[in-house]
Amino acid sequence: MIIFFYGSDGYRLKEGTAEVVSKYKDKYPSALNLTFHDFSQSVSFDSLAVAIKNVSFFRETKLVVIKNVFSNKAASEQLTDLISRYQLQAEKDIALFIIEPRTKGDLQKTNVSLVSFFLKHAKPVKEFEPLKGTALEVWVTKICAQRSKTISRSALSLLL
Repeated sequence: MIIFFYGSDGYRLKEGTAEVVSKYKDKYPSALNLTFHDFSQSVSFDSLAVAIKNVSFFRETKLVVIKNVFSNKAASEQLTDLISRYQLQAEKDIALFIIEPRTKGDLQKTNVSLVSFFLKHAKPVKEFEPLKGTALEVWVTKICAQRSKTISRSALSLLL
């Protein structure tokens, strides 16, 4: 299974990521099979391959969170090979969660075939682009409500 979140709205991307990880931890409280790999830092691809290949001791789905793999062309190509070798798009016991804080156009400059693959085979696919207009107003109002706060129309206009 592959989950693909991308976009330039870092705040909402982080919120979406936290929601997926939280749901995983609710289902599997031990979170022993939850791993994070951020390729913007010096992460070796071998650690990702090991996380995918290792057999789970417990009967729980693995959640392999991969960030910024498109920041490294070689890593994105290695990920393509790994996905095809293990048929990860059809795998039920392993969920790859790809998080990319860039636009679709920027991602395609690095590896257009991998982006196309994710858009076709990942479920869900969510794009997090900056909100504008009414969508932004609704989002701010929702965030205020989540924090048990209200915001006046004039304050909302000034904020936006």
